[in-house]
Amino acid sequence: MAVTETALGELGIVLGGEQVETGETYEVRSPYDDAPVAVVHRAGPDEVERAIAGAVEAFATTRRLPSWKREQVLERISAGIAERREELARTIALEAGKPIKTARVEVDRASFTFRIAAEEAKRIYGEIVPLDWLPGSEGREALIRRVPLGAVAGITPFNFPLNLVAHKVAPAAFASSSHSSIRSAFARSITGPTSVSSSSGSPTASTSTLRTSSRANAS
Repeated sequence: MAVTETALGELGIVLGGEQVETGETYEVRSPYDDAPVAVVHRAGPDEVERAIAGAVEAFATTRRLPSWKREQVLERISAGIAERREELARTIALEAGKPIKTARVEVDRASFTFRIAAEEAKRIYGEIVPLDWLPGSEGREALIRRVPLGAVAGITPFNFPLNLVAHKVAPAAFASSSHSSIRSAFARSITGPTSVSSSSGSPTASTSTLRTSSRANAS
């Protein structure tokens, strides 16, 4: 458990939709005044492999989700972020050293990103291409369909810890890919791993948000 008293306490990673404590902890401090913000757990190679395996397994379910269901999941995430606006804005302000007004704008943008993705989930259209370009090809057509390819891994920077996670997860979700396994750059992000995944309502194995580093994955 955390020894240092911090503003947000001790936080695990999110692995398969569940909070997991890895035992490798470090302290996040505010870039504004160096005050302790939280003690967080870092994911190692084993957790990264488990996250990938979970996303691949969940893809068997997410690839078959109808567009109305994807819209429903994304709308739920958008609403969940909006409901937690002040909580998330405070977390962003603490970990990134941003003014609270700027942090609130980031939360609003993240909610909006998922709302737009919910709309786009209903607009993944195909295309019919005529192929009668040569003699003998009269009446032939090609049907083009867009289909999900698989699990998506996203890497997010520290400066917009919520909205840039949204920009990775939302497109993957509306395209029926299993949710991204997020590696927070510099292993310090708090907001992304503690927000988006908790509101998804999608298969839990598809959702992993990890704090890690190049050093942790060097092996």
